[in-house]
Amino acid sequence: AFNEGKIKQIVGTFFQNMSIKDVRNSEIKAKAAEELKKAINDYLTSNEKQKDEIIYEIVFNEWFYQ
Repeated sequence: AFNEGKIKQIVGTFFQNMSIKDVRNSEIKAKAAEELKKAINDYLTSNEKQKDEIIYEIVFNEWFYQ
């Protein structure tokens, strides 16, 4: 819960920089999951000397766009 706001900001900013055309691309879902996993892990381990992954997988329960 402590990091929830920052993680939501990371996710929101990631998708804010995409267009509808980008999101329609079938490959973008896997790319988004990988990039978000890296960004969130980078944030969560920013104060750690050893950068072990905390987040192993990002799962999108829904993938939709307007």
